[in-house]
Amino acid sequence: MQYKDYYKILGVDKKSDQDTIKKAYRKLAKKYHPDKHPNDSKATEKFKEINEAYEVVGNADKRKKYDQLSSRAARSNGADFDPSAFGYDFSSQGGARHYKSSGDFSDFFEAFFGDQSNLNFDDLFGGSGSQFQSNAQFGRGSSERDYAAADVEAELTLTPEEAYQGVGKKFKIHIDQHDKTLSVKIPAGILSGEKIKLKGQGQTIHSSGVSGDLYLHIKIVDTPSLKMEGLDLTKVVPITPWEAALGSEIRVNALSGAVKLKVPPGTDSGKRFRLNKKGYKNRKGETGDLYIETKIVVPPALKEEEKELLEKWKALSSYEPQR
Repeated sequence: MQYKDYYKILGVDKKSDQDTIKKAYRKLAKKYHPDKHPNDSKATEKFKEINEAYEVVGNADKRKKYDQLSSRAARSNGADFDPSAFGYDFSSQGGARHYKSSGDFSDFFEAFFGDQSNLNFDDLFGGSGSQFQSNAQFGRGSSERDYAAADVEAELTLTPEEAYQGVGKKFKIHIDQHDKTLSVKIPAGILSGEKIKLKGQGQTIHSSGVSGDLYLHIKIVDTPSLKMEGLDLTKVVPITPWEAALGSEIRVNALSGAVKLKVPPGTDSGKRFRLNKKGYKNRKGETGDLYIETKIVVPPALKEEEKELLEKWKALSSYEPQR
């Protein structure tokens, strides 16, 4: 049987604290996750090895016992060694025991930390008390067990309108080799960069049936008529040539409700007007400003009378913007 150096597998020092070990585990589990390496047997085995290592050193009780075992097994240096030298009895009901039925853990793990292990660490290392037995299957360990390997992250895009008002949103995602349609309630005032957690909707570890969580990273995307920068909004509002030339009062549908804006005579396309505290309102109640940006548009079709008026305007005007 080969000795397993769990610290080396996770790339951490033996003196590392639990937070350091957890961070290293999360990073490796994400790197070798089966979803990122479909049909890659080597990546799958690496993923299992990482989970096995964290199953032991990620748990304070198991780590303590592993360190005790390691201090005596260090001379093996990865070579094959006989567990019976450490007090382990392979015999059971007249035959050898087999410990890889789940396919997730090595013989080394099953011999010393598996459900069927009959090794009494207290007797072996001079302690007292009842025999140590661990829950080897993923998801049946102590309350400290971390299921990050089964968690899934995805990006969910929203328009500024959807994010401001809050909506029920359906989306499709590929998990566990299948396309799934899920629903999520978006709270009003959510911002880009925030996350929504859908419990139990992540990857399923099939050996135990345990499912991770799905984390949706929110991204608010601009639309042709509405742009967002921080809490400030810029809304592009079309106006007619005569409204721009003569001035007018227009009605604008802002996210916070309808507002009126006075357009002064001689307004050009791209002119910006600021409306204080009429922008985006986040979940803390903080509100940005709304900027109205004008865009002069002409009718797609003109009546004969309109054409005649424009011809008269053309003849009367001496304005030449190209010069």
